[in-house]
Formats: sequence, C-alpha cells, structure tokens
Amino acid sequence: MSIHRKPLIDVLGPVVVGQEVTLRVDLLPDPEAGDAECGWDTLEIEVDLACASIEWPGGAAAANGFIAIHSDGGSRPFEVTGRVAQREQPEVHVVAAFTYKSRHSGIARRTFPTHPDRRESHALHPRA
Repeated sequence: MSIHRKPLIDVLGPVVVGQEVTLRVDLLPDPEAGDAECGWDTLEIEVDLACASIEWPGGAAAANGFIAIHSDGGSRPFEVTGRVAQREQPEVHVVAAFTYKSRHSGIARRTFPTHPDRRESHALHPRA
C-alpha cells in the first residue's frame, strides 16, 4: 500500500499566552503523487501531538487521536484544545508524529507566534 499525503498542522485562532487554543492536524492529498489503488476506503492514522508550551487535557505530555483518510481524497482531521503556558515566549513549537498499525509513518513540525494576553493589561491599565 502506498499513500502520499501532505501533513497540515494549523491553529484555529490566535495563540495567546495563558489562553486555550485549538489545533487541527490533517493529512491532505498530494496532487503530485496521489494514492495508489489498493482497495481501501478509509484508514485511521494515529497522531501524537507534542508541544512543551501547551498544557493538554488531563495534564498529558502529548495529545493523541486519529485522522481518518478516505480513498476519495477526503479526510476527517484530528482537533484538540489545550492551554498555552502562562510564561513569556515568542513562539510555540508543535510536533506531530503519525503512526499506522504501530508503524511510524511520518512526522511534521510547525511553529506559531504567540501573542500576549491583552485582557490582563486592560484590567491593570483601564482606559479613561
């Protein structure tokens, strides 16, 4: 079986220090390579998502879930919400590892800039 997809790691909204952020991980069709015809309809690809600057649900060191990829080129991405650590940092580094049936299938990295939590600064310095 030969499947060629391009990894996507994206955030849904700004990455704000101390606030929740939702990440989306997907495997998009690669129009240059395509998927070989192998008689499959849907494959579940496991995703392990790690970022030292994001606190994951339940205090886990990484978030994990599945991406469903379909032979017609569509997919169902993995989405997870975590909280950006409450410390000054210019950016967060996110790493996604992909596994299929316990076999390593690839890795992707992405860096996102962070923004300060403006709510605190407004509370400390209200406008007149």
